[in-house]
Amino acid sequence: MARVLEIASPELEIVVEVTPKWLALQQVLAFMAARGFHAYVLHEEYQVDRASSIIKPEFEPDPPRRLNEGELETLEQADIIFSRRDVAYL
Repeated sequence: MARVLEIASPELEIVVEVTPKWLALQQVLAFMAARGFHAYVLHEEYQVDRASSIIKPEFEPDPPRRLNEGELETLEQADIIFSRRDVAYL
């Protein structure tokens, strides 16, 4: 997989659902960073009442934001976008 990521288009972005208690998240982040990818948290709403409002026009989700290293201790589950774009928000 490392070789595929290295030769892939610079626009490639990968979404991964992570649960740190089941996955060595630090290792995944380091693996992707070594290949030029930055991690962003994709806003995800798991509450039914809030999730149902997604279909309403007034709902505007937060843009994916850069994952801060300090968040790793408290992260229980998240959808992570790996992108080569080096910005605060995607």
